[in-house]
Parts: sequence; C-alpha cells; structure tokens
Amino acid sequence: MAIGTTYKIKTKNKNLYLRVTPGHFATSHSHINYFIDVTTQKMRLSEASAVAKELVAYYNTSTIVDTILCLDGTEVIGTCLAQELTNGHYMNMNAHQTIYVVTPEHTSGSQLIFR
Repeated sequence: MAIGTTYKIKTKNKNLYLRVTPGHFATSHSHINYFIDVTTQKMRLSEASAVAKELVAYYNTSTIVDTILCLDGTEVIGTCLAQELTNGHYMNMNAHQTIYVVTPEHTSGSQLIFR
C-alpha cells in the first residue's frame, strides 16, 4: 500500500466498504499508521443501514436492547440499528416496547451529560 493513497477494501456485505489510507498520522498523544475513514458509514443512509444489518447479526433473542448510545456522529447508524432490532423478534423490556437512541452532550471538561 502506497502512503497517502486511499484504498477501498471490500467486506462480506457487497454494499459496505472500508476506506483505508496508510501514512503517518500523529497527534499529541498518539501515532497511527492507518487512517480508516468511516464518514460515509456514519452519514450515508445506505451504508449506515448496511452497518446496522451487520451489527444486528451479533444480537439474538436472548439479548435485550433498551437504549443505543451514539458517540462521535453515529446517530444514523444508531437509528438504523434500532429499526433493524425492532423489525426482528428481539426482546424489549421497557414500557413502550421501543428502543431509545441517545446522543450525549459534552461539557467543556469533556464530560458526557445524558438528558
């Protein structure tokens, strides 16, 4: 892989790809050799739906999902995941028989607040 060139890597799902860029990416606290771009998975409905379909495969009827916590802009994936889980025969214990999709707020000190 050439440094600085973005590669599109196939997954098991024909509608879902990983975009990887090799290089040297440094911050004040980390050094990374590969950048994995998940922007389209987070923002494009078709790809977010494909991600949700892959994630829902890890849950079965013995897993109870009440709330999905979305961090770092994953609300579209979280919503698609909630839709997939409510379409199937997954158990739910809350009074409304639904799944909540929640995004926390951040304080100036980087603390998470749930309202």
